[in-house]
Amino acid sequence: MRKPHWIMKEHLCGQIEYVCSRCGAAFDNAWEECPECGVKMKKVKYDPILVEEYEMLDILLGDDEDDW
Repeated sequence: MRKPHWIMKEHLCGQIEYVCSRCGAAFDNAWEECPECGVKMKKVKYDPILVEEYEMLDILLGDDEDDW
């Protein structure tokens, strides 16, 4: 089993959340241990969900050209 860690997700609206890799609970801060399951955390990994949200917004707006 992998060592537990925080998964940092930055959203399009500017919100940053930290998700426990073991139990999946989400919080606004990266604590030393998960308040939900109590596992001790060693590191934070970045999840590029922001890119996926930009791509979804691009699809919804119908901008299929790569102008930028």
